[in-house]
Amino acid sequence: MYGPLIGMAALSALVAALLAWGVARRYGRGRALVVPVLAVVVSAVTIWRATGLEPSDGMAKIALAMAFAGPAVAGALLGLALARVGRR
Repeated sequence: MYGPLIGMAALSALVAALLAWGVARRYGRGRALVVPVLAVVVSAVTIWRATGLEPSDGMAKIALAMAFAGPAVAGALLGLALARVGRR
């Protein structure tokens, strides 16, 4: 059960890292911070929307939001760090 979830989280982190790296290289690090901020906003909205659901459905939705938001933020920060190292 955890295998697909770990795979999706890893893919989410990789995509976020690539997006943040590309945006940081092209437009600067300030604009690249949009990626992790959007991940946190989306997870907060998902949790807010899950309040009206059945308890089991809401918890599943919250778990998926956290499974994607955490790696997305970590991947974006990794991409920002790699873009900074590449410019030196």
